Amino acid sequence: MENNTQPPSPAQKNDRKNGVRKAMFILLGILAVIGLIFGTQWFIFRLRYTTTDDAQVNGDLLPISSKVAGRITGIYVSEGDVVRRGQLLAQIDPADYRLALIRAKAGLESTEQELKKAEAMYALVSARTRIGILQSKSGVDQADSSVAISSTQREVNRTRLQSDLERAEINLRHAEERWNELKAMAEQAQTDLERIETLYKSGVSSKAQFEQAQTNASVTAQRLAQAETEKTDAVKKVEVAESNLKTAEIDTSQEDIARRNREKADLTLELSRKGQEDVHAAENAIQALRARIKDAKAAVEQAEIALRETRIVSPVDGIVARKISLPAEIVPVGKPICFVLDTSSLWITANIEETKLRKINIGSKARITIDALPGKTYRGAVKTIGAAANSKFSLIPQSNPSGQFIKVTQRIPVKIQLFGDVSSLKPGMNAVVAIKNSD
Repeated sequence: MENNTQPPSPAQKNDRKNGVRKAMFILLGILAVIGLIFGTQWFIFRLRYTTTDDAQVNGDLLPISSKVAGRITGIYVSEGDVVRRGQLLAQIDPADYRLALIRAKAGLESTEQELKKAEAMYALVSARTRIGILQSKSGVDQADSSVAISSTQREVNRTRLQSDLERAEINLRHAEERWNELKAMAEQAQTDLERIETLYKSGVSSKAQFEQAQTNASVTAQRLAQAETEKTDAVKKVEVAESNLKTAEIDTSQEDIARRNREKADLTLELSRKGQEDVHAAENAIQALRARIKDAKAAVEQAEIALRETRIVSPVDGIVARKISLPAEIVPVGKPICFVLDTSSLWITANIEETKLRKINIGSKARITIDALPGKTYRGAVKTIGAAANSKFSLIPQSNPSGQFIKVTQRIPVKIQLFGDVSSLKPGMNAVVAIKNSD
């Protein structure tokens, strides 16, 4: 069988070569156009933006520690857990702090009871001293009158002594009326005390009511005793007035008696005024107790705060980055229990070459891509520009022992605030940053 396939002619070969060459030129032209378009875009982009791939995601990593020492009874989060502000993270054993609060409240209550007793004692001493001074002054006045009377003429003295007798009788009647009134009050107060004591023992009445009844009975008894003394004094004054009236002719003896009474009244007044020292002492005791109450209230408040601090809560919304302590561990004040990443404070730190820094201002817009999250672009703005190059914060300073100088472009840290949802970002992620140049 014969093969009828004819070999291509030279003309056909040339046409085929020309077609291939033409297709290649077209393809190269298309690629050149595409390269020109992308190259132009890249050039325009580099003119409008300052870029760097020396950038990382940063954020506030908060150490969560206890303000009180104690044993951890529970840790309620794990690494990677999302937490909310105020969420309970761990619990310190509150038993000791609860007991301290009970003791502080008991101390405050005891001091308040002491203050009530001191105020009641102050009122009693003050009233007794005031009445004593008034009575002593009245005695002094009466003694002065007696001295004046004894120095007058006999007839005038007789008239005045008669008047003194009438006045003494009136005072006696008043003293008797007061004594009768106070006797009824004392009997009533004693009756009330016995009744309230019975109720108190049976649990119906309170201790404060029983103590108040005791105070009322004591005060009325003292007032009755004082009224008894006043009545006795009034009786004696009547007797003295009668005796003076009978012996009015003996002017010398009357004057001597009056002067002795005057001295006695002065001594009584002096003793009554010394009672003011007791009043001042009672006032000082009250002031001291009030100061103690302030300290006791402060102790109660401090104990309440310490008890609240046994609950360790998250100060921010964030993520538990690392857990340090374990349950049943005894931790001192300030020892971190865990670290929480504040997700609301994430930012980008871009290290920009010093020669490009002049194109950047506070507020310049930025576009960020994350190496670990391809295809996603974040928006931001320049918040701060570093005041010094990164080399100034290096732990090991640069040295030049050979004496040869090589100029190295320094980089300045620029902090970029992020906008939008940044929940996918984690501190330490590498980023590429493009900052729009200022006009």
